[in-house]
Amino acid sequence: MKKAELVEVADSMGLDTSGTKADLIERITKA
Repeated sequence: MKKAELVEVADSMGLDTSGTKADLIERITKA
């Protein structure tokens, strides 16, 4: 996935959308 796609997923889950691609992946997988 691209970072922009991860940002959309994180946003839809109500998560913080800041940080690196790795940060986003970690947040999404832990949520």
